Amino acid sequence: MPTPPPKPLAGLKVLELGALIAGPFCAKVLAEFGAEVVKL
Repeated sequence: MPTPPPKPLAGLKVLELGALIAGPFCAKVLAEFGAEVVKL
């Protein structure tokens, strides 16, 4: 079984500081594309 290709944002680190709707939503989308998201 072949390994899947890396996601487009693999290796990108994101610091999420948002508290309202837009910040957490954008962090979720970036995480789905492979970014490592750290929420504070």
